[in-house]
Order: sequence, then C-alpha cells, then structure tokens
Amino acid sequence: AVADYNGGPGTIRRAIKRTGTSEFWKIAQKKSIRLETKRYVPKLIAAIMIAKEPEAYGFKNIVYEQPLSFETVTVGPGLSLQAAALLTDSDAKKIKALNLELRTGKTPLNREKYELKIPNGTRALALQNMPRLHSVASTDYKTHIVRKGETLAKICRRYNVNTTTLLKVNNLESGKLASGARLRIPYRTVHYRILPEGIDAAVAARDELVLH
Repeated sequence: AVADYNGGPGTIRRAIKRTGTSEFWKIAQKKSIRLETKRYVPKLIAAIMIAKEPEAYGFKNIVYEQPLSFETVTVGPGLSLQAAALLTDSDAKKIKALNLELRTGKTPLNREKYELKIPNGTRALALQNMPRLHSVASTDYKTHIVRKGETLAKICRRYNVNTTTLLKVNNLESGKLASGARLRIPYRTVHYRILPEGIDAAVAARDELVLH
C-alpha cells in the first residue's frame, strides 16, 4: 500500500504482474519500480521507528509542538469551510488548518454526518447559528479566450456547461468560434449568511422557493 501511494497503483500492479510476487522487498530487487519508490518504503519504516523511540536514535532535547486544541461539531454533507467559519464567527483559514483532510474545502458528500473540528470555545455558537445558516445561490462569470482549434463542445466539457447555455450567455447564434474570441463562462456560486434570531433557515429557503 505504501509503495502504491508513492509509485501509483498502475505501476505497482504492473510490477506485481512482471515479477510474479506481491512482496515489496522482492519487487524492489528488480527494475519494475523507480528508485524513489524503492527507497520510499524503508525510509517511511525508519521514520516510524525513530518516532517511537527518538532518543534511541540520537534525537534528544526535542521541543515538541503543542497538540492542536479544538472542539467538534456534527454537520451534514457538503458544508463548506466558509460556512463553518460563519457558524463559528471564525476564519476559513483556521477551519482549514484544523481539517486538512478536507481537500475539496467542504465536508464529504457521501457522509451523512461529519465531525468537523472547530476552534476552542466556538461549539455553543455553532450550534446556536446552525438552524439559521442560510445559503444563497447565484451565478457569476469567468472569461475564456478561445484558442486556435478549440470547439464549443470542447469548451463546454471543460467548464461543465451545456451548449445552449453558453450560446445564450454569449449571444451566439452558432457554435463557430474565432481564435482569440472572449467567452463568458457562467458558474454557480454559493454565499452564506446567518439569519436574524427567530428565523429558521429551512423555513426561509422554503419561502424563497415558493416566491420564485
């Protein structure tokens, strides 16, 4: 698994097939994987051994960093770090530093509940604000400069926009594009706000849907 992480799953699968073994040390004796991967596994093992007994390996008088101090709050799928910052009256950078595993900037979409780490002393505020967290979706635009040979279909695939929408936004009657032309590319943005006391976000969202 460690070699897989460094060298890539395809590389390791091919190495196993060529060498006829799934034992890393035997694979490392052949030329099926890069030298970097061959060295990566023993280096990691050495680092783990040193971390368990640093003084035995000459690492003395170590000044350890203080462990992260935080609280947790249970949230749903797709909650953005910006929304979490708003809930806790904090900063998105602080939320990110506590939740580095959230590479996409939001809680996993495939998890019904997620234990989000938040700054100490903010859990009560987060729980108080959560029912009043209101998301507002809007459309913004970015500019794309058409390159030589680019087609409308290719640009639509790149930005995940359908052809009809892109034609309409740019007042185009056909899909023929001139090199150097500037296209407006629509994309969805979501902003968050905390509603005033006494107003539930779910009720507000339902009322907005009815009005529209």
